[in-house]
Amino acid sequence: MQQIHPSNDSGTIPRMANLTGLANIVSELKAERSNLVTQLKHVDAALTVLGKLPGGQSYARPQRTVSALSRRRMAAAQRARWARRSSSGGAAGTAKPKRTVSASVRRRIAAAQRARWARVKSAAEHTPGNARPKRRISAAGIARIRAAAKARWAKVRAAKK
Repeated sequence: MQQIHPSNDSGTIPRMANLTGLANIVSELKAERSNLVTQLKHVDAALTVLGKLPGGQSYARPQRTVSALSRRRMAAAQRARWARRSSSGGAAGTAKPKRTVSASVRRRIAAAQRARWARVKSAAEHTPGNARPKRRISAAGIARIRAAAKARWAKVRAAKK
């Protein structure tokens, strides 16, 4: 490699043209790097979208791997939990037994329900049709409604004049 001396016979630095060419190369490399970064962002976005599709694996969050030793430890711990639950009764043993109702209580409940239905049916027989009679407006009520409507229209006509 040739060394550059600060001055020579002509007073200029030799190979200055090579330095300007080097600056051009550096600027071109920086531009190429920015283009590649943009393209990588597009590729990452596409991989993320494709990873979320059914059947694909997520690119953004890869699955964590568990060592064989850790898997054995987890399996042993789970077996111990199941053994404790099955031997001591666990959650299944602490549940209250299902309560049953005696035959005499069932007979009393059925008799009370029959009495309720008898009251409902007897009330329906005494009122023909619907329980509530149809409401009708009296002749005096219709006359008051007509008078109020005429008065409103009279005000509207008076306001237009």
